[in-house]
Amino acid sequence: MLATKEDIANLKVEIASIKSELMKWMFIFWLGQIGVLSGIIFAMLKLYFK
Repeated sequence: MLATKEDIANLKVEIASIKSELMKWMFIFWLGQIGVLSGIIFAMLKLYFK
């Protein structure tokens, strides 16, 4: 079965939507990693200089 131009256009829209959603979640995960790493470093420095 061959894809029509409308099918290809719908697929491109869906891929763009998924890509933007993925970028959003990657950014949220990245911020979470920075927060956790900062907390660990802060705790270790606080214990070291106690």
